Amino acid sequence: MRKLFWAVCLVLSPALLAQGLPDNSRHIAVTGYGKVIAEADEAKVTFRTTSTQPRSADAKRDVDIRVNELLDILLSDLRIDQDDIVASGISLQPEYEYSRNERLFKGFRANRAVTVTLRDLDGLNTLLDTALGARVDEIASILFQSSDEEAHRAKARERAIADSKEKAEALASAYDATLGPVYSIHYQQPQVQPMVVERAMMAADAASALRPGRYVGHMVTFEDRVNVVFMLAD
Repeated sequence: MRKLFWAVCLVLSPALLAQGLPDNSRHIAVTGYGKVIAEADEAKVTFRTTSTQPRSADAKRDVDIRVNELLDILLSDLRIDQDDIVASGISLQPEYEYSRNERLFKGFRANRAVTVTLRDLDGLNTLLDTALGARVDEIASILFQSSDEEAHRAKARERAIADSKEKAEALASAYDATLGPVYSIHYQQPQVQPMVVERAMMAADAASALRPGRYVGHMVTFEDRVNVVFMLAD
């Protein structure tokens, strides 16, 4: 019997092809694609505090004091849940500058990051202004995300599966063939790409002169795909 093979939509992954397609049989390979676009209702904000001092202990002490001040404000004034705050790391390293091909020691640079998960976007501008007022040096990143991520992932997967079936049935019908059972499925959990606001550095005195900001309409895209090989009935 004449061998029939159709590659549809995307090139199949090496992992799927390596499974070995049946010899002397008819089959069809399709890639199903699904997408869900949801409005963000949360944000993950990372603040960074740095200090360069002649002594490493002084640099560390300086960033520790300022991070502690920020944590007190987050917990007491803004009432952020402690489980939504991560402030566990610190980096400390010597810093140099170069002049006329000579390396000059400037001091020790300490760096601490605080990441806050904000459950209500209405409070985003207040959070940013408050952090900058608490002697934070940098807003390193703002990631918008959805609290219903798992549900949106599942919906995108369902759409990818349905899409693979529709493509296979449509192509089989177009070539006067009958779609048979599934021979193989290759699936890999995709990574969600949250919407990222460009990195911004701003001093507290500069921020205070700005008009209060508004952050609306941010969307998060959930995509999924599945590679499937169907047999064709005789």
